[in-house]
Parts: sequence; structure tokens; C-alpha cells
Amino acid sequence: MKYNSTETTIEAVSDKNSKTDKKNSSNKAFTILGIIACIILAPILILNIILIIQGFTVDSNSIPNIGGTFPLIVKSGSMSGTVETGDLMFAHTVEDTSSF
Repeated sequence: MKYNSTETTIEAVSDKNSKTDKKNSSNKAFTILGIIACIILAPILILNIILIIQGFTVDSNSIPNIGGTFPLIVKSGSMSGTVETGDLMFAHTVEDTSSF
């Protein structure tokens, strides 16, 4: 039986390259998913930081808001069925209430 080391070496290098290509493609996929997650989560983080800062700087009788919209947590079950206790709502300030 003849042993050809050149063919064996080429096959080993080829297998190694295919494994490296698979790792590179999975790394690219994770990089893209990471970028998408950052694009989605960065604005949420910024809005939360703004609300926290406003909570410490605004007087205690007003609710921190961004552009007139503010978060509220339902404390009672008075609207049960539509809104449950503990739900998070976003409310918006209305200047003219005559249209209601």
C-alpha cells in the first residue's frame, strides 16, 4: 500500500478551511444580531435614563414625561377585563379637553 502524504495534507487543509468558513459565517450572523439588538435596545435605554433623571429633578407632584407621554402602572382592579392590576400604560397629556 502506497501512502501519499501530499493528498492527505491537502485534504486536511481543505477540512480545516471549511471549518473556519463555518465559524466565520456563524460569527458574522452573531455580529449582525448583536448590532440589531443594540439598535433596538439603545433608544429604550436612553428613554429610561431620561425618565429616571426627570423623576429626580421634577417636583414630586408631577409625573416624568417625554413629549407629553408618560408611563403609568395600574394599581387597582377597577378596569379589570380591559386593563389588569400591574399593567403598564402610556398616557398622553391633552391640552384641550372640550372635544371629549
